[in-house]
Amino acid sequence: MRDIKRGQDIHQIGVHANHHVRHLAVSPDGRHLSMTADRFLDASQGCALEIWDLRQRKEIRQLDGGGCGYGTFSRDSRRLLTTTGVEIDLATGDVRENVLGPGPNTDLAFSPDGRFTAVLKTSGWVELWDGAARHRAALIPSGLVPGAARFGKSLGAMAFSDDGSLLAVAVRQRRPTLLHRCPVGAR
Repeated sequence: MRDIKRGQDIHQIGVHANHHVRHLAVSPDGRHLSMTADRFLDASQGCALEIWDLRQRKEIRQLDGGGCGYGTFSRDSRRLLTTTGVEIDLATGDVRENVLGPGPNTDLAFSPDGRFTAVLKTSGWVELWDGAARHRAALIPSGLVPGAARFGKSLGAMAFSDDGSLLAVAVRQRRPTLLHRCPVGAR
């Protein structure tokens, strides 16, 4: 970890030689780090998602398993939501499972105002959930759903505009392509 304002390293987190880090996320308040790593050449092959408290400089939780996914922090920094549908309350340590309904998820994004959680499903659908990820607010088809022009292509990533009024979704091909922009709610 590096403090950009001061121009100095503030903390180093060791990664085992047989682990491959595939995703990092820092909470908006800068207090927590989520790290997903694939583990190779040991008895516990698969992946692990670690959550670190950067102020205390220690790991506070680890999720193990072949399908641990990666984590994205809520805008208020209170929760970590994973692509496998696990939600962790960072203050209490409480864990909710199967938060985002059935089926695997490819990507997650929280709207800047925290009103929505966008979930990119492997089926090609984009689901919009309320910010607490308790109720699905909308189901948006993409060009990747069965019968659509890009059916069968790999899914990409998502991002909300700064004002939260647009959600961009990309399809992975040789180069990322803008697939879809959709309004996500009246202001």
